[in-house]
Amino acid sequence: MMTLMDVRGLKAYYRTLRGSVRAVDDVHLAIKPGEVFGIAGESGCGKSTLAKGMLRLLKPPSYIAGGSVVFDGTDIVSLGDEALRRLRGSALSYIPQSSMNALNPVMRVRDQIADAITAHSGASADKARQRAEDLLTVVGLPRRVSRMYPHELSGGMKQRVVIAIAIALGPRLVVADEPTTALDVVTQRGIVQALGDIRDQFGTAIVLISHDLAVHAEIVDRLLVMYAGKVAEVGSVYDLFENPLHPYSQVLAAAIPSIEARREIKGLAGQPPNLLNPPVGCRFAPRCPKVMPECKNEEPQLREVEPGRQVACLLYGG
Repeated sequence: MMTLMDVRGLKAYYRTLRGSVRAVDDVHLAIKPGEVFGIAGESGCGKSTLAKGMLRLLKPPSYIAGGSVVFDGTDIVSLGDEALRRLRGSALSYIPQSSMNALNPVMRVRDQIADAITAHSGASADKARQRAEDLLTVVGLPRRVSRMYPHELSGGMKQRVVIAIAIALGPRLVVADEPTTALDVVTQRGIVQALGDIRDQFGTAIVLISHDLAVHAEIVDRLLVMYAGKVAEVGSVYDLFENPLHPYSQVLAAAIPSIEARREIKGLAGQPPNLLNPPVGCRFAPRCPKVMPECKNEEPQLREVEPGRQVACLLYGG
């Protein structure tokens, strides 16, 4: 299958007085049309920075330090501002992490959705408002919500409104950054289902970023596991849950509670490394239960170990 977005060697750093924090450091990934691609990892591993870097949404002190992001044959990293503005919304879209802060508190819902439509498509105000009401039904909200203000909505309703804005112009790829954060489990399931319906109905590719592996299990086709700004493993969501290969992936999978299997849930001791001065060799080595002497000196490279599975670990010759 063709590649919709191809990320090669992406580096996204943060400038500080003591140097650059290597939040995303030489990341490779490829997203296919119509798939749901998950990005997982503990807090601080670089998931959100990667999402914004892929869409060139980083703001100072963060910046892209290297690499390419090719979307449908166009390198986003080298695009001018006007060309990038035209691409966003119509082809690429972003669902921010906190819907509570994403909506204008003094604008009705329909006007906020319509504003995005008129800004990029030139549609009349009446047609944009009609489209806004139609979009609300797509994400599972009644049309009456269009006349409401954000303070009248629950957290789940606000998140659905933000999703409606993101899909207003029919983008081919939507990046959803922690869309279920701070929502109860029932509302989470509804949001995940709404994203799945959008993929099924419109064929939209979705990048789903979440630290919650249960969310990925609901909807994701392929999953990328990040650790300390690096890719640890990539594979089908089934493979990563049933037979994770990287020691970090194994620890994450073992930490998932199970109703069927009674077992002790163990956390991961220690902290991720300081990315101002990351350790030589494997960044996971200080916490790895399977660490070898060479792990502290040799940096593992991401390589294919099985069809469709990539791992960055010296246990597999990487």
